[in-house]
This record gives sequence, structure tokens and C-alpha cells, in this order.
Amino acid sequence: CLRYQFFYRKNLQITSDRPYTWAHAARDGDAMHEWLIDATDQMGALHSSEQTMIDNDYNFKGRYDLVVWINNKLVLVDIKTQNNNQFKRRNSKSFIKTNGSNIDPYHRKQIETYYLFLKATTLPELEEARVYYKNRETGERQEIILDINENRLMKVRQELTLLNNYWKSEMIPPCTGEISFCKNLCPYREICQQYDQGACSYSVESKSTSTKTKASNKTISKQTYYRRSK
Repeated sequence: CLRYQFFYRKNLQITSDRPYTWAHAARDGDAMHEWLIDATDQMGALHSSEQTMIDNDYNFKGRYDLVVWINNKLVLVDIKTQNNNQFKRRNSKSFIKTNGSNIDPYHRKQIETYYLFLKATTLPELEEARVYYKNRETGERQEIILDINENRLMKVRQELTLLNNYWKSEMIPPCTGEISFCKNLCPYREICQQYDQGACSYSVESKSTSTKTKASNKTISKQTYYRRSK
């Protein structure tokens, strides 16, 4: 979501708690990460894991799950856990028809972004990207190879450029996230809803009096005002 990324860069004070069920699912996902990293390490296939990527030109910061050797190729792998309903819906005919594959489009965008920056910086020999899904309720697993091409990577660059344009002009971008995330999980949803109710401007406090964002070198004052985008 462009707006979530904007608020995250601003290092704003979180105003909305995430539900307990989400926190429980996140811990389950962490356990899955640890297991898969340990398993690939014991197999001798692990290249690296849980590494942070920073690109100052795009004001980007991300953390990939793991890079492994598969068939003598370096492969980026992103791990996702889902409940049974999410897992089934993603593999339904209607979902595949709408999205072109059984990969969640938000997951795809995230992995393509990591692939773009890894290949352009520390791992130019990277050849492939995969998403590894696990059904938390049934234990079912699914590994999918992404069909990454230059056209898709260009769209990633364009979206990051768009976000940076909003950032530089201090204009709040539109909310582009999935509805369920925006209504239930986004830590800024109260601010976001207040903004969408029509207020021309409002004030929010950052987490500290003076802090640097995680995605740029800009310093934020304690009291920051945003203009309503058109």
C-alpha cells in the first residue's frame, strides 16, 4: 500500500493495535522461517538468510527470507503462511483467472522488489525467485516459481518512483492496499480513516522528537502536518 509505506517512512506513532489472531499467525510464520532456514542449512543449500537490503536512490529498505542453491542456481525464496481459507482461495479458479496465477499479487510485488534490488547490488548471479506457501491448518505446502521479466521489474521501479514523488512533495498517496489489511491489520488505519473522512489536514506525532526514517536520510520533526492529496 502506497499510503502505508508513506506513513512507515515517516516513522509515525502507531495508532491501531493488530488483533491477537494476527500476532499468533505472525509467530507461526516466524517458526516456519526458522525451520526452513535450518533445513536448507543442514542440506548445504543455504546461501544467506534474513539479510537487509538498502537502496538510497529509491529510498528503499527490505529484508529477504533466504537465498538458496537449487540445481546449481541461486534462488530467492520468500516464505508465506496462510490459513486454510486463504490457501484455498488463492488456488481457486476465480483467483487464478483474476490474478493470472495462484500467487497473491501483493506477495508477488514484494518478491519482485527484493529480486530487483538483490540482483542489482549484492547478488547479480541471482537467477530465480520462488514463493513457499504453507497452510497453517493442514500443513499443506506449495512452492511456486515466479515468472519474473523486465516488464514486471519496470513496474516495480515505476511504483517506487511514484512513492518517492509523493514523499518529496509531502503529499499523502492514495490507499492501495488489500481491503482486509487496511481495515483489520494496518497499524495506521485510524489515521488513514480520519484522513479519508475529508479532513484537509491533521497532525500526527512521530515516535521520537527527532528521528530518521528507515527508508531515507530525511529527519522528521515531532509535529508533522500533511496536505491532503488531490
